Amino acid sequence: MRFSRFSHSYFLRPFLFMQKNMSTIVPSNKFQMDSSMHTLKFFIIKTVVFFSAIYLFIILPLSSSVEMAFRGLDHALAKPSSKLMLISLISNPEVLYQIANEELRKGNLEKANNFTLVALGIIEIHQTDPAYKAKFYELEKRISAARKANTQ
Repeated sequence: MRFSRFSHSYFLRPFLFMQKNMSTIVPSNKFQMDSSMHTLKFFIIKTVVFFSAIYLFIILPLSSSVEMAFRGLDHALAKPSSKLMLISLISNPEVLYQIANEELRKGNLEKANNFTLVALGIIEIHQTDPAYKAKFYELEKRISAARKANTQ
């Protein structure tokens, strides 16, 4: 059998040596330690160095960035337009209806109105049943009636 064309293959190399009557190949490791305790110490040292490097170069710089990002998020959420954009990420009008009802019960009329408006926007985009739309318009009327009662 010709093995010359396979002689450069790293995968087949051990099998080729066996074919050449060299079946007793024992790989020797020049760096093999005599004591298993010595290798355990090296493993622990390498692990500590690796995790401390991750902590110093990745976690510490990111933690300060995340802290500053949350400060910016608090400032951004003070704007009503930002709140409406975040609310619009909820694409289920039924969830928005439930949240609006909850806010109406608590007396947060502005929040209830925001949730209702976003729910109505989602409903208007899709072709839905008029009876389903009526439920949301009725909630909007209740919110406006509560606003009028609060202003008087």
